[in-house]
Amino acid sequence: MKLEIISKKKNPIFNREEIEFKVLDSDATPSRADVRKLLLSSTKTKKENLLVLKKINSAFGERESKGYAYIYENEKSLEKLEPLFIRKRNQEKEEKRSKSEEKPAESQEQKAEESAEAKSKEKIEEKEPQKESKEEPGVKSPESKTKNEKEESK
Repeated sequence: MKLEIISKKKNPIFNREEIEFKVLDSDATPSRADVRKLLLSSTKTKKENLLVLKKINSAFGERESKGYAYIYENEKSLEKLEPLFIRKRNQEKEEKRSKSEEKPAESQEQKAEESAEAKSKEKIEEKEPQKESKEEPGVKSPESKTKNEKEESK
């Protein structure tokens, strides 16, 4: 994968640098983490948390993806301008990895407890007999007939 920067603009009003880029020779739409690494290395940005990937799109049949990214000068302007869901999207993978590394034993224990509960529910359902209906198929009971059907039967 190669990264080609199409345009780079300084935006002093928002305290950020706006970058339009292309990722060439990609088989599929590249992951945000891969594009992030490429952008960090090509722009020589030291702080990862100030880089925000806004959009990455691939056209059908092409082996290139286009996207937009912003590099903020400080965290204050990042928090002020970017919505929470965009900030989470750009930091979500790192947090998930750290959480999964910290608590693998607990999750296995929880899975074991959940499977035991599911098995006990299945046993309870097997013990309770199913109520069978005494009605014949195709014959309606008087309660299930509509007003028109009741009037016709009279």
